[in-house]
Amino acid sequence: MADTPHAPHPTRPIHDPHLGLRVAAFSDAAGPTLVRLSFGGMARGLARACAADIAALDGGALQWRASEEGRVAATLSFEAAQQLAAEWQGAPGLAAVGGEIARALAARSGALQLADGRRLAYRPRPLIIGILNLTPDSFYAASRASGKDAVARGLQMAEEGADLIDVGGESTRPGADPVSEQEERQRVVPAIRELVRAGAPPISIDSRKPGVARAALDEGAVMLNDVGGLSEPEMASLAAERGVPTVVMHMRGTPATMQQRPHYDDVIGEVLGELKARINAAVAAGVAVEQLLVDPGIGFGKRAADNLALLSSAGVFGMLGPVMIGASRKSFLGTLLDVDSDDRLVGTLAAHAAAQLRGADVLRVHDVAAAVQAATVVAAVRGGA
Repeated sequence: MADTPHAPHPTRPIHDPHLGLRVAAFSDAAGPTLVRLSFGGMARGLARACAADIAALDGGALQWRASEEGRVAATLSFEAAQQLAAEWQGAPGLAAVGGEIARALAARSGALQLADGRRLAYRPRPLIIGILNLTPDSFYAASRASGKDAVARGLQMAEEGADLIDVGGESTRPGADPVSEQEERQRVVPAIRELVRAGAPPISIDSRKPGVARAALDEGAVMLNDVGGLSEPEMASLAAERGVPTVVMHMRGTPATMQQRPHYDDVIGEVLGELKARINAAVAAGVAVEQLLVDPGIGFGKRAADNLALLSSAGVFGMLGPVMIGASRKSFLGTLLDVDSDDRLVGTLAAHAAAQLRGADVLRVHDVAAAVQAATVVAAVRGGA
């Protein structure tokens, strides 16, 4: 049977402790969500039994095969994949695989669930998050704002079509030094309060500090974006307590040190594995898996080639949850195009379009109006292909 279109296309194999499991959920704009899964390294008899289980899914299996090397691959309806996961969680030798499939599916609901009952759908078009930097030193000068200008900038993003606004009070550009919690709170809390009063789109707080994040949530923010990947236990506890969507980002080191000779032998596999460890820790701390998003950390401790590989394989990270990509005006685009941050809009739109085609669910951007238009066109192309 012919392959179903619009699946993510990873550039290299991803290795998982559970038999090399890979799970990718995808859909056409007008069609149902499908699931492609593959795993192997098992005895041929068990592989054949797995294939038989898949074939018995009463029409839910669109494509399947078991190789002589003990590898199984299948394309299933979302409902059939859920059924298979439930069956295998109680089967000898397959409980780990079944559990991993179930968790990957739980994280692919197609929408972010906010605490106030609102749902923000990231299909067929990715969500667009506008960047509001309340800092004097963020790398893109035009993104900096403060005071009344910050509120006006946020409301302008709303008019341009932003689904959320990501408010940050500490620069995380390469080489940036941290600011105190008090200073960061003074920058973000009044702006969030006024944006919420003015009826702005849902607010995300971009912070590594639990105290800042808690204060922001108290003022009406509804999402956490932690470039530290919930490495602070108190941040994971806060996410669990409040039940808000939470972005877990990949970064080695800190903003001050992350670009000091970064190196990967397999950037996709290593970033996936390290993000998975952070997700496991968050779930162990009580965070609901369906509330977790992942961000491979474009520009955070990565070389230019690493960033391009991550964009090309954005959909691979979907086995952990909805995927957020933030390539907006970053330095790897300057390296590639030989332009400074003021002239990287076209490169940004191209990078985000590529990531969207590869499976990105959320795009974090400086230029909201242009991003909304580009993402809408890409979604229409995917739906009509």
